[in-house]
Amino acid sequence: VLADLGSPVEAFGLVEKPQRQAETSQVNPGELITDARTTWILQHKDSSSRVVITVRPQSTERVGNRPGGEARVGAVVQFDDGEALRVSIDVSDYGEEIGDVQKKPVVSLDLGTGPAQKVSGEYPSARIGRLLSALPGSEGGHTEGSFKPEAVDHFVQTARSVSEALSKRFG
Repeated sequence: VLADLGSPVEAFGLVEKPQRQAETSQVNPGELITDARTTWILQHKDSSSRVVITVRPQSTERVGNRPGGEARVGAVVQFDDGEALRVSIDVSDYGEEIGDVQKKPVVSLDLGTGPAQKVSGEYPSARIGRLLSALPGSEGGHTEGSFKPEAVDHFVQTARSVSEALSKRFG
């Protein structure tokens, strides 16, 4: 993602120390995972462009005021002009929530997704997903067919490796 901004990774610096969030385990209800989600906020040294990278290796439960969500490796790129691009790879494991207990978890590629701006009911950076949805056979911005089914078996370790690499590079 950083290379796509037209600048080498070295042109980005950490804005503040990484934010670590405790969340409640989805596998062991009631168990608190102290470093369930880590977020790095990077800023380009010569502009106001930012990259916010978040890694949550395992899905967690929302409990009370404590956040939770899908296992995910995601980035939000905020450009100087106010535009934002969201890209993430996550585990879609919501079968029970939609009443389909037979639905197996899969790794999906999400383009242009993120917190909804409820003004129009669409995501502000969903243009990519909308463009992709016009292509024959495309799932749009949320593509569960992007990875082989067995990718879900390797997601936790892969996400932890990404987190370790970011920690080594940016703290």
